[in-house]
This record gives sequence, structure tokens and C-alpha cells, in this order.
Amino acid sequence: MTLNTNIENPQQWRLICEKGFEDVLAQELLSFKAHDLVIQKGLVSFNGDLEIALRCCLWSRVAIRLLKPLSNFAVSDTDELYEQAKKIPWSDFFNCEQSFAVDVATKQSMLSNSHFAALRIKDAIVDYFQETQGQRPHVELQQPDIKIFLYLENDGAELSLDFSGESLHKRSYRKQSVEAPIKEHLAAGILLRMGWNRGLFLDNPDASKIFLDPFCGGGTFLIEAAMIASDTAPGLYRSYYGFIASKLFDQTLWASLLAEARQRSDAGLQQLRNVKIIGYDADKQSLSAATINIQSAQFEKFIHIERKEVAQLTAPFAALSSLADDKPPHLFLASNPPYGHRLGEVKSVRYLYRFLGEKMRESFAGWTVAVVSDQIEHLDNLRFNTHQTIKTLHGGSSLFVRIIDVPQSGSVVRPEVCHSQVQIKKEVILSAECSLDLANRLKKNFKHVHKSFSGTLPYCFRLYDADLPEYNMAMDFYGDHLRIQEYAAPASIDVEKAKQRLYSAVRTTRELFGVDYDKTHIKIRSKQKGKSQYTKNESETKLLEVYEDSCRFLVNLRDYIDTGLFSDHRLARKLIEDNAKGKHFLNLFCYTATASVHAAMGGAKSTTSVDLSQTYLDWSRCNFSLNGFSEVNNHLVRADVMTWLMKNSYQYDLIFIDPPTFSNSKKMREHFDVQAQHVELLRLALKHLAADGEILFSNNFKKFKLDEDALADLRIEEITVSTTSPDFARTGQLHRCWRIRPPVKQTSPWPVSK
Repeated sequence: MTLNTNIENPQQWRLICEKGFEDVLAQELLSFKAHDLVIQKGLVSFNGDLEIALRCCLWSRVAIRLLKPLSNFAVSDTDELYEQAKKIPWSDFFNCEQSFAVDVATKQSMLSNSHFAALRIKDAIVDYFQETQGQRPHVELQQPDIKIFLYLENDGAELSLDFSGESLHKRSYRKQSVEAPIKEHLAAGILLRMGWNRGLFLDNPDASKIFLDPFCGGGTFLIEAAMIASDTAPGLYRSYYGFIASKLFDQTLWASLLAEARQRSDAGLQQLRNVKIIGYDADKQSLSAATINIQSAQFEKFIHIERKEVAQLTAPFAALSSLADDKPPHLFLASNPPYGHRLGEVKSVRYLYRFLGEKMRESFAGWTVAVVSDQIEHLDNLRFNTHQTIKTLHGGSSLFVRIIDVPQSGSVVRPEVCHSQVQIKKEVILSAECSLDLANRLKKNFKHVHKSFSGTLPYCFRLYDADLPEYNMAMDFYGDHLRIQEYAAPASIDVEKAKQRLYSAVRTTRELFGVDYDKTHIKIRSKQKGKSQYTKNESETKLLEVYEDSCRFLVNLRDYIDTGLFSDHRLARKLIEDNAKGKHFLNLFCYTATASVHAAMGGAKSTTSVDLSQTYLDWSRCNFSLNGFSEVNNHLVRADVMTWLMKNSYQYDLIFIDPPTFSNSKKMREHFDVQAQHVELLRLALKHLAADGEILFSNNFKKFKLDEDALADLRIEEITVSTTSPDFARTGQLHRCWRIRPPVKQTSPWPVSK
């Protein structure tokens, strides 16, 4: 707000809004027949009579405050502020029997103490009434009869009556709140800016219209969309305003405006037959809050909400088909997704926005979309080249709104399943540095793997694993990236000779398959012990996105020995996905929670992933977001597995246990040895298993022996062969896997005596 030098016009008003929405507010004022509009940052000044002012309070969807300026003056200290305030004829505006309060806003003011400035204004008003009428009005901070607003900027001050009394965003329908809700006036401003306005419904009354919010939270976007569609005044059900106790108020005029608003709303509700307003959210508590708020706003007949993860997000074609007409529908989506403020969440939320952008291109071509975030980087991850971005404020912090017209065609659609495109280069002539023996082995292996997968290779697969003694290494493809892990050479092998062999292997593989230099990753894999088993080798993290069946995961090919995806467990994860529908799934020693993502993709009611490493849990969070799943039903728990199993009593239908061979983290109650402790581990897990549930137990310790005697009462079936993928079958046994179920309850053949 910029102060004027004086106030001479008794019909002058100031309407405050969030910056970035001044033009939307100006359009509202023109519809109210206001005139002489002056648009400034966060403010529109105008001239109009009392009726226009009351219409602003009743009908403005984007305004925050309506102010009636009383005095504008220069001020250098609080004494001068007191004297100027005392000159105002306060009795022209309210009586001393009424309560009042003073709000202060400052911008680079010489008077920095806003609280003391408010006290001086209060003193001036009280002293004015004491001297002129011999009585003192009292101060009431909660909903006073009269609200005074003081604005201080540089060396100027302006005193106004606050006609709104409290922020106009309070519509009175919000009975239940959720975490980080978007305010009503901002939601309405976004809807109006993207084209969901009265003109849409007046100019196209017979055309179908759909509004969708996939992260509906407490239902603010849904309710504001319904209010606009039904021509319901945002202030219709609000009982408190700052003008009601003022001497400027006209009760008869206000009553007529309310009657008009009710009539318009009743008529508008009858015209919602071609409008569908739909909200999704994964959180039951959010949907409960939305239900209460929607009922409070009296739109329960017109707004449909349901529980749904963004992973299942598609355009509501059923709603489109139910709106039968031959005109093109008007399609809108607006949402306020999570921001990810907590430590470790920011990166994962960016993957969620990225997933949302892909869903838009895939299912929402032709829709007008608005997405909100407090970080511009989140919105950039939607990956649309053409868009409009608005920077505004929300709760005192910056907020960004991106409005997108999703293209009708030319968008890249996310594939359901992506396979490897790796091929041997035809008629390749290898250079002298290459090994012909290794090249022949790689050709043979590739032909075998290709045939084993019926010609359709997984996106990530193993090509070679120490098949030739002189080339003691493993080679894996992750899409078009090649990762070579050299096993540490014995001390008897000359260091320079080992380096030369590694160089030759890398050169041979790159030339044979045409792998770019920057897509080749080399690691030395030595025997890992204790704290070194998951040591990060380099400081910078760069994650690569890969596919596995219907899921996508993030792998790190340069920083860790283990990449974040154990490819040899591919079939075990697919088994989990195929058997997880409707079940509660527990993943112990979850690593990056890839098995949990598969369970969620398979329709699990919930997943719980337990690991002691915060790094892996943050990585897991990114994997869930990349696939469109929230933490509402997919719980990530940082804990020592053994301790967690002993302390908790939750029950699960399907449990996956893939422990490390050995671990001695200082955060554990004691070191873990899979051979020594697997019986204790399984017995603890069984206490959390539902009566008809099952455990999938796996590990990679080559010398592991299951203690069948100690577990003789259980139904145990080894499924190592069926969970071994063809690209690992020829390299020997990398893991062993068992299906473990509780003992069958015995029933007596004899009747039980009573």
C-alpha cells in the first residue's frame, strides 16, 4: 500500500488482496460498479457508495480487507501519531459504549514498534471519548464492534475503519483444518485466474464442466469452485463484519443485499446439473475434514470426494460420460500438493511433482491446470515449457502458482513397463586394447540372457559375473548405463596388470555395446565389514531413474557400492506385488523400500518399511514419490529391526525380510549376524504375522544354513529357484529365499464337552 498525501473524497475505499491478484480484484470491483480504480501492489483503491462497499464484503472472493480511510498524515514519532489520531471525530463512526481494537501494519516505517503504535492509537481514541463524552470505550481483541487499521510506511501514516472486521477469507464454512491448508481467498483467486469464473457458466450454460483436486485436503479448492459455479456469495453465511456496529452501516440496505445473494445462490444451485466437482486424497483424516467442511458449506450434494493416491490418478472419464452433451467440456484441475518441509522430504516431493506432471501429460490433455508450491523448483519438476507463474504470499511466506494449459498432443506418455534397448553393435570392429576372449563371452552371455527373457530384456539386468578368471568383475546394465564392479584382486596379482585388465574390460564392453563414456560407471567391490559395508565413496549424489516392471526406482551408480536396487531380487519383488492386494505389508531391513513400492503398486492396504539408516529412508521416500505414493499409507520407520519387533505389536499379512549378512552399527542394541540370529528374527516376526499370513525370508550369505530343527513347527518352503532371475541363474546362487507360514492349527476329532 502506498499512502496518499490527503483524503478528501468521502467515497474512497481501499480493498487489500494478495500481490499478484490485483487484476482479478479489479475485475470484481468493476462488476460491483466501482469506479476510479487505482491498482497498486496488493491493493486496489476505488470510489463508490456504501452499497458498493457492502458488496465488496459480501461478494469479493479474493479480497482480504476493506478499509475506509479516515485520515492520512506525516508522522515522526508516537506523540505526533497520538495527536493526529485524537483529531479524528471518532464519534461520527461509533459510540463509546461499543468495543474497538487497533491493528497495525508497517512497511519501512520510522515507527518500528507496531505494538506501541497501536497502544498510542488506543490512548488517543479513549482520550477523545473521555474528553468529548465523559465515557471510555473498552478494547476487545476478539471480534470487537469496531476495528481500526493503522498503516505506517516511511514517514507517513493512514488510519482507516476496517469494514471487514477480520480477514474476508474467513467464509465460516471451515470447521476442520488440515496441515498447510490453502486459504480461501487465494484458492478462489487461482480459480478465477485460470478461467473458472461466472462468465464460464453464464456464457456456456449447457456445456459440461469438471473441476478436480487430486490433493483436496480439507476441501478448500472444491468448496470455492462450488461457490463460484453456483453463484454463492463467499460472505453469505458469515455473521461477523466490522461495519455492522458502525454508524455508517445501513441495515435495510444490507438486508436487501443478503436477500439478493440468497436468491442468486438458490438459482445457481439449480444450474449445477452439468457441473462435476471431484476431490481425491490419500489421507482418511483429510477426507473426513473435507466432508465436514463441505457439509458446513452445504455442498454435499454437489461435491464428490474419495480416497485415492495420486498413483491411481486418471481423468474422471465416468464423470465426463455422465454429462451428456454434444459440446466440448471445460476441464479444470487445481491443487495444493505437499511441500515437504521436514528434513529429507524436499527431494522426494520434487519427484512427486514430477510424477504429477507426467500424469497430466498422460491423462489430462486439454485441461487447464493450476498447481501451488512454496518452492519454484517443485513446479519446475512438472516439466511444462509453456505456463504462467504467479508469485504471491501465503501466511507471510512466498507462494508460487503455476497455471498450465496441458497440450492436446505431442506429450511424452509414461510407459507402463519399460524394457532394455541394449544391443550389440552390428559389424563392430574392436580396437587393439580390447579382449577378444571377453568379447566372445559377452556375446554368448547376451544371447543367452536375451533368449531367457524371450527377447524382451528387463530395463536393468546382469550381463556378466566373473565368468572368466582373469576378468573378475560383474557387469550390469541400468537402461543405457553400464556399471562394472571389479572384485578386489588377490595380493598375488600385480597391481598394474589388474588395472590393465580392468581398462581392457571397460573398453571391450563399451565398444561392443556402444556405451557412452559418461554412462560408464566403475567400482571396486572389496569384502565389506562392519561400518564400511555401505560406505559412500564420493561426496556428490547423482540419482538415475530406472524401471522395473510397473515401478520406477532411483539408483546411484557412482556414490555407493550398492546402487539402491538389488536386481537379483527382481522376481521376489514381483511375487510380493502379485500377492499384496488388500494386505498390510511389512518390509524389514527395507534398504530403499523397492519391495514396499511393489507392494503398494500391487494394491496393498498399507506398507511399513523399517530400516536404521536415515539415508535409505530418505531414498525410500523418493522411490515412493516417483511412483505417486504418499506416506499416508506407506510408513517409513527408522529403527533397529530387532528392537522394533520386540517393542511393537502391529499385525501384518505379508512380511518380507532380507537382512544383511552382518551389521554392527553403533545405533543398534548389538551387532547383527544373520546366521546366528535368524531364528530369533523369524520368531519375533511371527508375532506380527496374521494367522493366515506368510513371511518371505531371503538373504545373500553364501554359507547360510537355515536352522530347520529350531523352526520345525513352521511350514517352510524354499523358493530360491522360482525367485532367481535368468540373468543371475548362470552365476551361481546369489541369494536363497523361503516362504514361511505359521503352523496349521490342529482341530480335535472329538466333540468338546461342555
